[in-house]
Amino acid sequence: MVVARSLPDPTEAISAPSAPSGDDAVDALARRWAQLISPEDPSSRARLDPLLRRLRAAVRAEPFWPTAVRRVGAALLSSGLPDGPFGAVGPAAEDVLPTTLRLLRTEGRAALGQSGPEGTRRLAAALDELAAGFAGAVRERMLDGQQEALRANGELRSQLAQASLQDRLTRLPNRSLTEQRLRAEFAPGAARRVGLCALDVDGFKAINEGLGHQVGNQLLLAVAGRLQLAAGPHLVSRTGGDEFAVLVVGSEGCDDVCRLADRLLAALASPFLVAGHSLTVSASIGVTETATSGACPEELMRAADVALSWAKGRGGGRRVVFDPERDAGEAARFALRAGMRGGIERGELRLAFQPLVALTDGTVKGVEALVRWQHPEQGLLGPAQFIEPAEHSGAIVPLGRWVLAQACRRAAQWRSELGAQAPYVSVNVSPVQLTERAWVHEVTAVLQETGLPPELLQLEITEQAVLGDEAAARQALVALRSAGVRLALDDFGIGYSGLAWLRRLPVHALKIDGSFIDGLRHPAADPVDEAIVRAMVEMAHVLGLEVTAEWVETVVQADRLTQLGCDLGQGRWFGDAGPAGWVTELCRRRMGS
Repeated sequence: MVVARSLPDPTEAISAPSAPSGDDAVDALARRWAQLISPEDPSSRARLDPLLRRLRAAVRAEPFWPTAVRRVGAALLSSGLPDGPFGAVGPAAEDVLPTTLRLLRTEGRAALGQSGPEGTRRLAAALDELAAGFAGAVRERMLDGQQEALRANGELRSQLAQASLQDRLTRLPNRSLTEQRLRAEFAPGAARRVGLCALDVDGFKAINEGLGHQVGNQLLLAVAGRLQLAAGPHLVSRTGGDEFAVLVVGSEGCDDVCRLADRLLAALASPFLVAGHSLTVSASIGVTETATSGACPEELMRAADVALSWAKGRGGGRRVVFDPERDAGEAARFALRAGMRGGIERGELRLAFQPLVALTDGTVKGVEALVRWQHPEQGLLGPAQFIEPAEHSGAIVPLGRWVLAQACRRAAQWRSELGAQAPYVSVNVSPVQLTERAWVHEVTAVLQETGLPPELLQLEITEQAVLGDEAAARQALVALRSAGVRLALDDFGIGYSGLAWLRRLPVHALKIDGSFIDGLRHPAADPVDEAIVRAMVEMAHVLGLEVTAEWVETVVQADRLTQLGCDLGQGRWFGDAGPAGWVTELCRRRMGS
């Protein structure tokens, strides 16, 4: 056994002798070297003395002989006993080298015959070569040991290779073996169909946490057994903690693989009796199938995993077949999420404005700002295509900030052109924005920066935005109303708003969802929709709220809404969303009509 011990610093523990010269200097340095490295081994000096003389000759050679110095470094490692560089009582090899280098650097000049600037440079070069030789010898010794171990353990290597393809718990093939088999099936020249079922045990984490890992492991063993029986000749593998896969080679089409998936689900339907517990489990299965020509194994495995995630997303206990079109759509939405922030920075967003018109006299009271994305590849995108992905990615916050700032700048411009007849601008607010801590400050800062009076800004919120965190949302709304900003509750009627709840909200207006207005488009109006709209208008007016009807597309709808007492209308009958430049002209035309 090699015992590592702390070595004394050569400049502190042992006082350096006066600098002798020639052989005396070599003898003195050899004694000091042995004293530092292996003070309890009397034979260490006899081994170090010839090494020091070889080093001296190599350093003093003309020209300088770096190879010889490297050989001394290698010999330094091998000069000890077999079980350690300097015997059982000596330090570890990694301590020998730095101690040697410190000693030679501080006290080796005389012994190695070096002096002056040239001697300093040569000594430094020699120490580098010495260290390189020592490190190389260490590396060679390690490689030799590894090769010897490999030769001595050939059988063990074979066993390990086999074990690397087998799951330790269930003894089923693991994911690596499944991937190997798949690659073999997709080899050039192979022409067959292959299917794959990716299976995940639903709720397994709860069993592990509630009953313990031992029960969980026994359940996995039982699940593996049933899957093997149900799969018959097909390869069953355990690919993860509670995940399995079944490979179908030579399938007869997707229906064939689906039938197998149904057998797997049926096999797991009966309760498992594990450690005195009766456990009922279900599974989610992702199914995919393809011809090996024109495809690759990685695509098949990814498709099965994607379909599995869809099955789990639908609550589990079912199989879902991979759908390339759905996958492409989700990939496109992911690309939109990923590119949204860059689109904002590159100036790809646009605003369009749709009028909110008074039903009694046709004047434009406000305009709603609607964002568009001029995507470099997909063309002009409407908000329905990217707002939801933006909310899921967090990009809705910078997007909403951009829309607010641009809309307020435009509204300030209309005010300078139209004066008191300028419309307010209405901006939609995401639930994510509403509960942002700094959002109220951002709104007031934009108003101050643009010079827009707060009453010319309306913020549209949805019931969902308020219900997510009602306390925080209500606090923000109260602060905004106190600042003079108009507030409107959008898509009213499709949620769960009660009169008491609505009364607590500090809003100025309601916007009735267009699904109720659609029933008023024909002369013979839907009496139910008409009654609902009438009730909404009357309730809102009792609470002192202005009412806007969305999706007004015909004169019949406009006339009927006027009769029902609705205040404002928005929709194609009054004009589609257009560029900012047309708002001033539209307002003047409506005022003159």
